[in-house]
Amino acid sequence: MMLQNFVNSGKERLQVVSDFDRTISVCSYNGQPCLTSNAVIEMSPYVSNELRTKFKELRDFYLPIEHDFQMSKEKKLPLIIEWWTKSLDLVVKTQIESSNLKDIVRNSTTHLKNGCKWFFHTLERHDVPLLIFSAGIGNVIEEWIVQECGSYKNMTIVSNFMTFDEITKKINGFSGSLIHIFNKNEGVLLDTKHESSILNRPNVILLGDSLGDTDMANGFPSLNHVLKIGFLNDKVEEQLSDYMKAYDIVIIKDDTFMIPNAVLRSII
Repeated sequence: MMLQNFVNSGKERLQVVSDFDRTISVCSYNGQPCLTSNAVIEMSPYVSNELRTKFKELRDFYLPIEHDFQMSKEKKLPLIIEWWTKSLDLVVKTQIESSNLKDIVRNSTTHLKNGCKWFFHTLERHDVPLLIFSAGIGNVIEEWIVQECGSYKNMTIVSNFMTFDEITKKINGFSGSLIHIFNKNEGVLLDTKHESSILNRPNVILLGDSLGDTDMANGFPSLNHVLKIGFLNDKVEEQLSDYMKAYDIVIIKDDTFMIPNAVLRSII
């Protein structure tokens, strides 16, 4: 019924909101785990072993908290903010240069899901706004997409973007407010260029891989329908019931964009 409403309304009433890591990017490639946009920086040859160890210590401490299904979001929130703040502080300490980014991404074990290039091209060709929300590293995501797919005028990326010193070209901080897993929603885009592009587009295709991603379309009034497509990448038996409640469509351990493409094809 919801998809039929999307079809009847047409592409002019459509927008897309998506997470990036393990939603657009793959979880594994040739049997090997693929890096997230954060880990691409952490594991690059430009980062010292000492800093890499500190990144690992943070991940080993905080990741079980993020994945603790018994802990409430309210209890997790200050700890997640603490983790992201400490992690981004370590990124600044790497002192990587802006010119290193292309090599860092090119030489990492990173890949986008098969079919997402068609998805991107089709959205751009039909002038459908695409918002990518990520608690990762925006510069890495941007470079990653450019290297594998190209650049797109209809695409907006909201993430943690590194800033660089004009003289030394070394990282000196991050721009804007901290984006973490619990504050990814369209409310942060009020009064922006992207907000103006999605006016009169009340139908949303939402793509995510965590239960928290289902909130990404929150914050804007006058939404008619949000079709939520979730990628369940691991711990299937443990999480399937919750994903079925949170998402309209659940895609299990599939590193392709076959289902999102089929949905888009039926609307465009």
